[in-house]
Amino acid sequence: MKKIIWLTLIYLLLACKKEDSKPATTFGKVKFKFLISVGDENLSLYKKYLSPAGDTFTVERFKYYITDFTLVSGETQKKLKGSYLFSTDWKDSVVFDIETGNYDKLIFSIGVDSVANKGLDQSNDLDPSNDMSWDWNTGYKFLLLEGRYSTLSKKGGIVYHIGENKNYKTLQFNLVESVKIINEQQSAIIIKTDILGLFKPNEVDLDVLNNAQFGANVTIIADNYSKSMFSISQIINP
Repeated sequence: MKKIIWLTLIYLLLACKKEDSKPATTFGKVKFKFLISVGDENLSLYKKYLSPAGDTFTVERFKYYITDFTLVSGETQKKLKGSYLFSTDWKDSVVFDIETGNYDKLIFSIGVDSVANKGLDQSNDLDPSNDMSWDWNTGYKFLLLEGRYSTLSKKGGIVYHIGENKNYKTLQFNLVESVKIINEQQSAIIIKTDILGLFKPNEVDLDVLNNAQFGANVTIIADNYSKSMFSISQIINP
């Protein structure tokens, strides 16, 4: 009996020693910074630009939600949960703590996920006072663009208010250079948001599609922003 007790104690001591020998998990930081542009130019509100179809347009307001940034290393995914509002007048970056390692893929979604999109009793970036929700209908505007346009035949306003769960789009980017997360240091991923991506690859004629809040027009704009509005501009490692 005494022998069994001694063997049990030795086993427990060895198990504790093995547990103690495991290296502690270390963390660094990663910043996601969005640069809003029109083609190769940084966006300037009220400045005249040319769309892919040759229409002149200006931007007066531009906002969009990005949800659940995820960095991938091999088979391991680190999801940084939450919905974050980016715009010319709100924020252009967000910083997270993340486990150290080399990450070679970035995933994020445009919009607000179906769980958060069920109600408006939320705060911070999802606060309804940020003018990114409909008062008459539960749900968020995933992307908002308002401005003016002019063509050879007419001129008027642009109103793109894109929402609904079916227009929640998830994007994946294979990173040419790995993001290296080093203990107690910060890396950064610079992401370009090109407003011209709203007008292609489904080419948009602003005479015809200058208002997208419901129906097929919304689907066209959502399909465009999921394909050509975002690109990785730069990776900054320590």
